[in-house]
Amino acid sequence: PRSTLSSSSAASDVYKRQQEFPNKRFTPAGPDHASVAACAGMVDYYEDIYHHHFQSDSENLRRRLEKVFQLFGEHEEQLMEPLINYILSREDFRLIGTDSTNRTERAPTVAFHSYTKSSEAIYNSLINAKVSCGHGNFYAHRLTEAVGLNAEDGVVRLSMVHYNTMDEVTRAIEALQSIN
Repeated sequence: PRSTLSSSSAASDVYKRQQEFPNKRFTPAGPDHASVAACAGMVDYYEDIYHHHFQSDSENLRRRLEKVFQLFGEHEEQLMEPLINYILSREDFRLIGTDSTNRTERAPTVAFHSYTKSSEAIYNSLINAKVSCGHGNFYAHRLTEAVGLNAEDGVVRLSMVHYNTMDEVTRAIEALQSIN
C-alpha cells in the first residue's frame, strides 16, 4: 500500500536491505521510454561530432567514439578550470569534491556551498543571469549531511559538458562575482 511505501520506516527498511544485499536494489520502475528511445540516435550524434572535428573515416566505430570522448573530456576540463579556480579563490565558498579538473578524477559537474548565502539565493542569482544550474541535495541527503552541510540547503551545482562554451562559464563567474 502507498502508506507503507511512503513511511519513513519503510524507507529505512529499504536502506537496511540495500546494506545487507548491496548487489540488489529497490527499483520501483525501469528506465523511462523517452530515454530508451533516445538511445537509437546516440551513435548518429557521436558520428556527426566525429565528422565535424576529424577528417578520416577509415577508423572503426570504437576508435571514432574514443576520439569523440577524448575531445569531450579535453573541452570539459578547460571549462571546469576557471570555475573551480574562482570558487577556490572565494573564502566564503566551499568546493565539494576534489579541486582537480582531470576527467579521470572528476566528472564535469561542480558543486559548492556558501558560508554566507543560501544555495537557493545563489541559484536564483545564477538563474537571473541566465546560467543553468541547480541547488539542493540532489537525492544525496545522507552524503550532504556527511560532508557537514544542511541537507535542506544543500549545494549549488553547475555542469560543464561538451556542448557548453567558455562564454557560459565566464557568465557564471561574473554572476558569482556579483554575489557578496
